[in-house]
Amino acid sequence: MPYVSLGEFVAALTGDSVEAAVSEGRCLVAPMGCGEPVMDEDGNLEYDSDDPADGVWYSVDWQMTGLCPSCQDELDDPDPEVIPISEPAIQDAVSLLDLWSELERDDDE
Repeated sequence: MPYVSLGEFVAALTGDSVEAAVSEGRCLVAPMGCGEPVMDEDGNLEYDSDDPADGVWYSVDWQMTGLCPSCQDELDDPDPEVIPISEPAIQDAVSLLDLWSELERDDDE
């Protein structure tokens, strides 16, 4: 089974990319992120903390994942009513990746 990169997975799932989200100053689009702008009017990353060190970590994570600080926090402590973890959802994601791999294989032929 061929492996896909995180960037390829994000693109297959959302039609978006980390690079596009960061260059446009926003979060990835749903279902991975919220698609909202991440910068305040002064061009600084918006985050809910008084600790300046948190801003550094949020910025690094955002540039690597494309997820805004709020979405990053949601990953650390998901609300089960908003994001239920379910076996069918996991199977759907796996099926999508399998289909995508088959389509790529067909394109190579």
